[in-house]
Amino acid sequence: MTRSHRRIPLSLCLASALVLLTGCQKATEAVAQKAVEKALGVEVNQDGNQVVFKGKEGDLSVTSGEGTALPAGFPKDVALPKDAKVESVMEFGDTQIVTLAVPGTLDAVINSAAEAMVAQGWEQAMRSVTANEGGMLAYSKKAEDRSASLMFSTEGDGKVQLVASVKAAVRN
Repeated sequence: MTRSHRRIPLSLCLASALVLLTGCQKATEAVAQKAVEKALGVEVNQDGNQVVFKGKEGDLSVTSGEGTALPAGFPKDVALPKDAKVESVMEFGDTQIVTLAVPGTLDAVINSAAEAMVAQGWEQAMRSVTANEGGMLAYSKKAEDRSASLMFSTEGDGKVQLVASVKAAVRN
């Protein structure tokens, strides 16, 4: 008995595997999304690099990934370095939190931010810096009932991570 063998091209096998894996990944994401919705009591909506959690207490929007930018309503008086790259944005209620990668040394980035915030009319409420590890600066504009905090940590490769949190941000 002779058996006829058909050869299936390797590229066809790889393409089929990729389609199956993509389908499995989407199914896994859908299951994970439903689990999060049930556990947290929220509705989860994803659109590209933005995820919105809708709940009884309000919405939480998280945006991250390539092309993430400052929100249009981010206050212009919060001094952020011009050469910073936005890594993520979180918005909920009257609070906005942005995470940025800033080139430079920890001391230089912290000192520059401190000077720039005061120049923008913010009153410094706290300064806590640990040499070569990180730091936090807190500010307020009492007349406007606004506050801002800037947290810094070293990322390595000559970069500093800056997390800026602003409460009662001016919305456009």
